[in-house]
Amino acid sequence: QYISALMSLFLYEQGDSLVLAAGIPEEWVQAPGGVAVQGVYTHYGRLGLGLAGKDNKVEVRIVGQIQPPGGIVLVSPRKEPLKSVRVNGAEWTDFSAHEVKLPGAPADVLLVYGDDQP
Repeated sequence: QYISALMSLFLYEQGDSLVLAAGIPEEWVQAPGGVAVQGVYTHYGRLGLGLAGKDNKVEVRIVGQIQPPGGIVLVSPRKEPLKSVRVNGAEWTDFSAHEVKLPGAPADVLLVYGDDQP
């Protein structure tokens, strides 16, 4: 049960969607090297997830060939609202203040907060 509870910080299934990073503390993401899990089994296939934050950005890498019918919901690890999102290098518009909706993985996601200047 402990392992299941720990994994739910990183991901869980909700209906036909996969929810990622909903329970990951911002401190873990901002720590040197960030935080990651690899080879996690879901109903949709194996998945890896890594998050690393620096300044006003969080880089998220989602590894695996999965496409849940309801998509992937990536939850922001920060309390402040998202200003912009890039997915695989392109501007992304399917996001709210604290969540990004993705059709599937793999994906490299850049979450930007506040001023997007380096």
